[in-house]
Amino acid sequence: MSGSVPRRILGPLQELLSRATAGAVFLIAAAAVALVWANSPLRVSYADLWGTDIVVGLGRVAIRQDLRHWVNDGLMTLFFLLAGLEIKRELTSGELRDRRRAALPVLAALGGMVVPALLYLVANAGHAGVPGWGMAMPTDLALVLGVLALASPRVPTSLKAFVVTLAIADDVGTIVAVLVAYSHDAGAWWALAALAVVGAVVLLRRIHVRWTPVYVVLGMCLWLAMRAAGLNPTLAGVAMGLLAPAEPYERPAGREHDPPVARAEHLLLPWVTFAVLPLFALANGGVELSAAPLTDPAGFRVAAGLTLARLIGKLAGIVGVSWLAVRAGVGRLPADVRWPHLMGVGVVAGIGFTVSLFVSELAFGGTGTLADAARMGVLLSSVVSGAVGLVILRTVGSD
Repeated sequence: MSGSVPRRILGPLQELLSRATAGAVFLIAAAAVALVWANSPLRVSYADLWGTDIVVGLGRVAIRQDLRHWVNDGLMTLFFLLAGLEIKRELTSGELRDRRRAALPVLAALGGMVVPALLYLVANAGHAGVPGWGMAMPTDLALVLGVLALASPRVPTSLKAFVVTLAIADDVGTIVAVLVAYSHDAGAWWALAALAVVGAVVLLRRIHVRWTPVYVVLGMCLWLAMRAAGLNPTLAGVAMGLLAPAEPYERPAGREHDPPVARAEHLLLPWVTFAVLPLFALANGGVELSAAPLTDPAGFRVAAGLTLARLIGKLAGIVGVSWLAVRAGVGRLPADVRWPHLMGVGVVAGIGFTVSLFVSELAFGGTGTLADAARMGVLLSSVVSGAVGLVILRTVGSD
């Protein structure tokens, strides 16, 4: 069978690593353009463009949102669909399938989510910035892999696999947090409708319906139902990704099709990497670099608390929990990976650009002092984490 399966399907991890590394360049470039644009004499055009209202629908059955929200709620659904597919693949055929091998990166991811969130909450306790605690949790896989690529060949290959597993486990935790904490005023009937759509997808899979357009339509129905229920509609992408079949289809002659999860990942990866994420960065990275958000006490706490949480909390959580796990015999360091390598990963994991910006919009909206302070904190912590982490990894590799 393996001889007939394309190499791109057999090596989804290699494709993810190469595309994510290349995509990091596009992501950084888009964020830089947004930053320059929002601080140039054309700053008004930036706000006007992303604030443009767009109506989709017919008559009374229509959705009206500004362009930024169409990117955040619409296009980002494809990003979360890809995340769901990656999680499904890792659970069925990747690192997360082997409990012993997955134990350490999963536990490290847990520490890297809980400790930063707690530090952020301590810094903002009793103030208006408390809802932003979810910004401290995510790790941006594309940018982290970009830093590891710059540190290569001084980074062991096993460390890259560790980071991918950690980031995917991180995705699972962040998605759960978004679902629980950032969905409001859920409508019971629409929530039941969303569950009914999920049930329909499961049923169609059981009776071996393989026609992709059916699942595309059901995915759109799930997005609409979750939005109407007050749940974050992008989570429809995660749900559809997790429901995708990981086993290959059999042809009448007994030969197998490529696994649907792998085929869907291969189709989506270039679009998400080179279009969706750069557009998201362009729409959300335009922070006006004035002192205004930081002169407000609540805004300063948000920016400073987030920077502290991501720089110190990620390092302490990932390395600390990993050390405890190894000492307890629950996990072991990957081959050729030493503790200084893990310290470098702990610092680099402080890059949380994409999903942190996404959560900031959920917590504080797209405008206002707290929203601006949150974006400043995300940008600052990501830049410093990437630079310091790169220095550590290159220094360790040269020993």
